[in-house]
Amino acid sequence: MAAPAYTFDRLAYVDRLKGGGIDEAQARAHADALDAAMRDTIATKADVEGLGRDLRHEMAEQGADLRREMAQQGTELRGEMADIRREMTALETRLDAKIDTSAANLKVDILRWLFVSQIALGGFIFAAMKFVR
Repeated sequence: MAAPAYTFDRLAYVDRLKGGGIDEAQARAHADALDAAMRDTIATKADVEGLGRDLRHEMAEQGADLRREMAQQGTELRGEMADIRREMTALETRLDAKIDTSAANLKVDILRWLFVSQIALGGFIFAAMKFVR
């Protein structure tokens, strides 16, 4: 069995208990129980350092994984943004064409109504001249 990494003076503990009025057999039993409990539950400096190393190593691995994942997502995002830009350019082109078509149709409609109203006005003037004569 490896020597514990903590310091527990069982003899001093037994002496203290005996000085407090506990007989030697009970004092030894208390010391043995306390020693066993401390050996199983107390973390040593080496335990904490080992956990720290493990934690740093795990964090480094997870950090590297996260950086790789973020780089991959960044590449995907840039590709998606390029696709969106192409779609927006195509939509803009189609919208410009529709606006141009609508403007041309509006001009034709205005000219048609202008022509019809001129004919109607001419007819009205012609009728008025016939009526006046």
